[in-house]
Formats: sequence, structure tokens, C-alpha cells
Amino acid sequence: MKDLVLSFIKASALGNDFVILSVVEEGIDLGALSVFLSDRREGIGCDQVIFIEGTSETKEFNVRFFNADGSEAEACGNGTRCVSKILMDQTETEIVFLNTAGGYLECKKAAGNQITIKMPSPKWNTEIHLGEYQEISDPAPIFVDLGNPHLVCFVEDIEHVATLGPSLEGHLYQHDTQFPERVNVGFVKVLDEETIVLKVWERGSGLTPACGSGACAAVVAARAQGLVSGKVKVYQDGGVLEIDFDISDLFMTGEAKVIYSGQIAVNLDMLEAFKTLHPLDEIYAGTIVLVQLSPEGDEDSYEIFADFGEFGRRKTTAALANSYEMTQLFGKAIAGVLSTDDPDSFTLLGYLDGDNDILLMDRPLHLKNGERIINDAI
Repeated sequence: MKDLVLSFIKASALGNDFVILSVVEEGIDLGALSVFLSDRREGIGCDQVIFIEGTSETKEFNVRFFNADGSEAEACGNGTRCVSKILMDQTETEIVFLNTAGGYLECKKAAGNQITIKMPSPKWNTEIHLGEYQEISDPAPIFVDLGNPHLVCFVEDIEHVATLGPSLEGHLYQHDTQFPERVNVGFVKVLDEETIVLKVWERGSGLTPACGSGACAAVVAARAQGLVSGKVKVYQDGGVLEIDFDISDLFMTGEAKVIYSGQIAVNLDMLEAFKTLHPLDEIYAGTIVLVQLSPEGDEDSYEIFADFGEFGRRKTTAALANSYEMTQLFGKAIAGVLSTDDPDSFTLLGYLDGDNDILLMDRPLHLKNGERIINDAI
């Protein structure tokens, strides 16, 4: 099949980087294409891929955001500023309007290399029950809806987000019907009424240097708890955002810059392989605790029981490569997709040999049982 040649722009904001391009022809799987383009070895490399459609005459554009794992996001604050800057430069105007799945956005140039986005009016909910995780946040955690979902926790040590972020996301996805599309998890430390520090676990992308919508959600939540007032500076690893929230109107101001532009040839046959790899957010680490011949399968079929931590011990049936003896499999690290229909089952992921049998990974995952596997961890 002929390669698909795409023109793109690479942009960044507060350390988040994006590949931005026009909507491609119909029939192309945008999720699979995003997995390829965001790969930092085989593709271009980015946190998110953004597709734009529209004309300069109206100054209105349709925008879609895709995470590095191929899942689609409703919105992205940092990505929105990058798209806005590119469109403003192309149309030689100081204002553009973006239609996103998360809402209608008005974007304006600000002083220096800054862009101000008028965000959708936020909604928030303090009725969040985290079970064994409830004591993590003081005061209580808040769910903020900005067109995309955010859980905001108030903590003393924001570094815990690296381990607790995926755990909280997984817990809420399984146990709270408010989060059918999963949730971004932000850890906030309030320094004073005008300053907070933030780290965000982003669904579909993991830890990134900054999160624009996450910064907005953090300020909304802190304001709801009476912890901040007026314009608030949000410090993240990638830099600083200024968030202005007065209960009804919400504005985000921060940098955006173009890094380079170019073209890339994409083999369409190769994209079929990427379809089987996403969404990676559904993959979890586990350890084999028991293997036995399947009572219902043939002689090469085994029942495999694995420990997935907080998700419990789960079972699957699979054909194993002959190079393994059952006793050699105990303690092996595995990657599995946990069933949402049957809480006791999972699908085993691994490498396939020439006979299409599953070969288990011969190196540890370096992850805890039940921890979500992202990017190139397997």
C-alpha cells in the first residue's frame, strides 16, 4: 500500500509537546495514527496528537485531541494554546475560536509569547468517595468537569502522584459511575492564596511536565475549598500558568511555541499493527502465582492465575510456548487486560512465537502488581 505523506507542526507549551496536523482522509484510524506519530522512536514523538479542520475566513476551527495511547481526549489546555498560536500566525489575527469535544473556546493573544484561553464554565462535585484512598486528600478531594474530567487532591507531597495517580484513576474507573471515560488525577499543594504547586497524572499519557486543563481544575477546586482567591499562579515542572477564576468565567494564560515543521511518510499497512496495541491504558502488571493444565482445553492449553494487586487474583486460559515448564512460570511478570465483565478474568499479553503461542516476558516489568502499564513499559 502507498505511504501516506503528512505535513505537521511540532509545538510545545510548558514542556508538553504536540504534533499538530490537518484532519487526514476518511478511513484512516486516527487513534492508531496517533500512537505511531507520538512514538519517540519510530514516529515523531509527542505527548498528544492534535487534528485541525476549518477555514481562515470564519476564524472557527474544529479540533480533536488524541493521547499517546490512541485514546481521544475531550480537551487539552496546553495543546489548545499551541493550536491557537499556529492558527493566529497563519490567519494573521489575534483571536480564533475552537470547537472541541470539551466545549467552545475563545483564544486570544496576550503579552509576550502568551495565549489566553477562555475555558468552559466548570462544574465541580465534592461527593467523591475514594474508599481506602479517601485520607490522601486534606481537605476532601473534588471532581472538576471542564469538558474533560479531573480529580483534584490536596496533599503535602505532590510526588506521590507517580504511584497514587494510576491507582486512583483505576479505582474510580472501576467503582464510580461518574467516570466512564476515566479521569485525570491532580495532586495540589497550596503555598498561599495566590500560589499553588501541581502535578497531574494524565489519563492516556501518564506523567507529563504540565497540564493546562489540570491547572484550571486545580484552581477551581482550591477556590471551592476557600484556599485561593483572585489570579493564581500554578507552578508545574514545565513552567507557570496564570489562572483567573471568578466562579463563572475561567481564563488560562501561558506560553506556546512552535518547535519545527516537516513531513512524515506513514505506511498504512503498519497502522494495522498499532490498532492491536491501544488503548494501552487497559493494560496492567501482574505476577503468575499458579499454572495448571486446562481441564477443558487441549494438551497445550493452560489455566494461568495471576496476582493483580488491588484488582485481585485473576485467571485466563492460554497456549504457552513449549520452551517453558510450568514450574518456571511461577513469579513471572506479565501484562494483562483486565475484564470489565468478569471480575475474575483477564487476557494475557506477551510476545508471540512463530507458532502464534504466547511467550511470556523474560525480564521483570519493574512495576507493582495492579499498576497500569503505559507507553513502552512492555
